[in-house]
Amino acid sequence: MALKPNDLLKPLEAPNRVGWFVNLAVFVGGATLVNALIFGLGWNDAPHFTTQRSFDPPDAVTAVVWVILLGMLATARWWLNAGQTPEVSRAKHWVTGLCVVCLLWPFYALATDSVLGGLIGCVLTALLGILTVWRIVRLGDWTPWLAAPATLLVVPMILWVLFATVVVAKHLGH
Repeated sequence: MALKPNDLLKPLEAPNRVGWFVNLAVFVGGATLVNALIFGLGWNDAPHFTTQRSFDPPDAVTAVVWVILLGMLATARWWLNAGQTPEVSRAKHWVTGLCVVCLLWPFYALATDSVLGGLIGCVLTALLGILTVWRIVRLGDWTPWLAAPATLLVVPMILWVLFATVVVAKHLGH
């Protein structure tokens, strides 16, 4: 019996504990891998981002926060696995896209030492987060038990990215 590409994705779509574990493993593992790259390749010492402001969190705190936030997004994605409608599936795709965009930020900001790239990335990520919440909230008309927890799991990421937008904006011109 040959393995089909969709067979690899089935555990991500499972609404049980195995599905939750797989979602956590993929996205928290992704955050951990990205953090390893950031520290291993010295991206955390990018010249335009090294001037600490009084409100800049230490690099290690930022790394831990992102692991927690990706865990929350993975949980939101898993929570939506319980819904079987096309609307729920679309909302889940938005959460997945948001996870991917969050994981890519260091590549177009820190790796290139681009404060402007980081600022644009923060703004676009915040907007994507808001649109993702909007997609999830729209599910509340049909499945409020799905929408409310998933929304509450995404909102902290938006707040963190809005804070990061301010932090990155303070690095412009320095």
